[in-house]
Amino acid sequence: AISITPTPSASATPSESASGEPSVSAEEPDVKSSGKFATAAAEVPAVSSSGELRSYAVRVETSLKLKANSVAKQIAGVLNDPRSWTGSGGIRFSLVKKAKDADFLITLAASGSAGKICKVEKSGTCTDGSEVVIDAAAWSASPESYGSAAEWQSYLVNHGLGHLLGEDEAKCPKKAKPAPVMMPQAGDLNGCLANPWPYP
Repeated sequence: AISITPTPSASATPSESASGEPSVSAEEPDVKSSGKFATAAAEVPAVSSSGELRSYAVRVETSLKLKANSVAKQIAGVLNDPRSWTGSGGIRFSLVKKAKDADFLITLAASGSAGKICKVEKSGTCTDGSEVVIDAAAWSASPESYGSAAEWQSYLVNHGLGHLLGEDEAKCPKKAKPAPVMMPQAGDLNGCLANPWPYP
């Protein structure tokens, strides 16, 4: 069941510094941690009109050399997709540009920084209070089971947010069927098919 009350975050408010630069995936998995984060200035409203409205901000570690706004818009596209958690009808999401105005935070961080915030699971995400953390090493290295990097990145967003919403880890229920989004999908899918969506 979707729980929509996050625990208060113990993490610091992200800085509103200028962002790093190109492309949608980090160039190399072992990128160093700068410890500095750029918060996206983009705003994207919820597309659905049903369900409780939850706002979020996105921040990206500067050493990843990714544009925070580009990453945030990609994440907004995932969360506004009817196959994402909004498909339950009980919740919808809007991207805001100020972390202090957000109900929760999505952070894309280098491995070193991610590990300092929370214990990253094998699938490449973890949560700390009201913060979803995605390890940039996972973001930039999609497994062979996924057809595209964008699909894998959608999985990371949905899987990480699922934990924030109180969803439990899942296992492959039936071979040749889409894997539950809460199933770890970085390795062996046990006969299930790669699936980045809660409501495929």
